[in-house]
Amino acid sequence: MGSWVLNLGQCLLLLAAAFACLQSWRAWVRRLGIWLVFAALGLGAWFVSGSWWLVAACLSCWFLLPLAQTVWLSRTLRFAKNPALTAGALEEEDLAEMQPLTVELQDLDFILDRDYWLEPSPTRHGLRLFQHRAKPVYAAIGLLKQGRVSLFYLQFATADADGGAWITWDFPLPDNLKIPPRMNVYRCLEARDAAELLAQHEAFLQINEVRSVAPEQRPDASLFFTHLGAAVIDYNLSAGVLRANPDADGDIGYSWRGTWYVARKVLRALVAD
Repeated sequence: MGSWVLNLGQCLLLLAAAFACLQSWRAWVRRLGIWLVFAALGLGAWFVSGSWWLVAACLSCWFLLPLAQTVWLSRTLRFAKNPALTAGALEEEDLAEMQPLTVELQDLDFILDRDYWLEPSPTRHGLRLFQHRAKPVYAAIGLLKQGRVSLFYLQFATADADGGAWITWDFPLPDNLKIPPRMNVYRCLEARDAAELLAQHEAFLQINEVRSVAPEQRPDASLFFTHLGAAVIDYNLSAGVLRANPDADGDIGYSWRGTWYVARKVLRALVAD
């Protein structure tokens, strides 16, 4: 048997192990899967070339290409200073993806509000909002669409009596904006379903001894999530991550400081997340 067959077999074995790891619900196992892909890429480059320089160049592309794309997107992306949630129907294929999670939330005693689109937004951003029948907890099934690619996430949120917000979600990508000090976010990627993520949210509230807003003072779900979005935009403008676009009234984008902030987030995600 030729040596190239053995070399190919080793690379395929690493990739098969990586694929298996990436299917796990445990975050650390998925991270291991990413590093196994990284190892397979380096091993393949070595088998083909026998050059450590080419191996280094191939592995550098693992980091440099996403960073270059991040920098380019951050320089071209534009936000609205005052985005709003506009009631509107989601598309048929998105509804099919959301339905199982909707049923899970309704089984947990959440009441469906309705579907919304965040407008204007640099990407298509849909939200299906809920409010718990008895507990001080809101829920949102989020949808991000870029072309034909869709990403779904689940978010639970509670307003506290001091004007802050406590959020637990399973959003798989790094934050692209800074989180305001009074907005406390727990990113939980290990939850296997809505019930487990809700349990994590309630534990998050209990550990931090959160006093929730009185029932009669709670805003409806759409107003609550609109205020959350506005608070994030305002904070990032004041922190210098975002800046007003002088060429368009009411249009804002990343400053160079913001570009550096996002690039560091992406690099950290590539290495550790």
